[in-house]
Amino acid sequence: MVEMNRSVCVRLKALFIFATILCAHAAASRAQTIASPFSAHYAITGLGSVPGVPGSYGGVTFLATDPNTLLIGGNANNSSGGVYAIAVVRNGSGHITGFSGTASLLATANDIDGGLAYGPSQVLFFTEYSDNVIGEIKSGSAVTNKSVLLTPLSVTPSVGALEFVPSGFPGAGEFKIDVYSSGNWYTLAFASDGSGTFDITSATLETTLAGSPQGFVYAPMGAPDFALPSILVNAYSNDEIDAYQVDSNGDPVPSTAAVFASGFSGPEGAAVDPVTNDLIISDFSDSVVYVISGFTGRPTNAAPTLSVSGLTMAAAVLLLVGIRRLRRSTVRSV
Repeated sequence: MVEMNRSVCVRLKALFIFATILCAHAAASRAQTIASPFSAHYAITGLGSVPGVPGSYGGVTFLATDPNTLLIGGNANNSSGGVYAIAVVRNGSGHITGFSGTASLLATANDIDGGLAYGPSQVLFFTEYSDNVIGEIKSGSAVTNKSVLLTPLSVTPSVGALEFVPSGFPGAGEFKIDVYSSGNWYTLAFASDGSGTFDITSATLETTLAGSPQGFVYAPMGAPDFALPSILVNAYSNDEIDAYQVDSNGDPVPSTAAVFASGFSGPEGAAVDPVTNDLIISDFSDSVVYVISGFTGRPTNAAPTLSVSGLTMAAAVLLLVGIRRLRRSTVRSV
């Protein structure tokens, strides 16, 4: 019996070593590359996993009050999902080279998916899969404060990611989502609910994208190879990031699609580093984070203002008066 157990152990060990070699080979075969012509200006670096964040990564963004703190979804697509905060390490040029310490749970976010972005009043919005829900977390809250089901608004299940169009882009301030399952792309109308969070009042189908879209960002204006307003979208099922030009409403134009980078294993979240304009990508399957550098140009990390859609006329007047007094233009957060 002892000899049999020893034999079994030896075989299991051999199988384990073989499996490890196979995994290493698979990872090598998935080497991430920047596609031509973008490869002349951009480079990708892997940062590895984030200490303390459970596997299956979701959306990413930066803490509204601290550009050196990255927020990332952990346990994505799971009822125990959450948003985690981790300090980043930067080199002399400001680019992120790693993480400092261990991540802490910022807030619970059940079923978090590829969308994570700040909206008006520093409310943190995130997508939930496969619930077809958008969650909202108030500034300073450790729990989800509001959940909005999108199905009654005729949004096909299930939502993948979300973003607010940055200032300076066509459609600035508008609320955009993509749908993982169908590729549908919508504009959402939203309005304050009077309690610090927001109602979503309607959804307008604008176009449809290929590749099971997830996280997306608007490419910084003036960046190389992006002479026209453009967007970068994680094509999850194709394991790539696609670039699109956007139309006058800030929506991607499918006929302009071009592969920007490939070789991922389920690219999920996307964010623009407010310090360097680098593109930050989280990978769902491998649970790692990537940085793509080379994006010069104007930052896209302004804060969104509230659309007057759904507000009373009196509230709209007060909002306009406040804007004139403060001499602020409509801006948004990343």
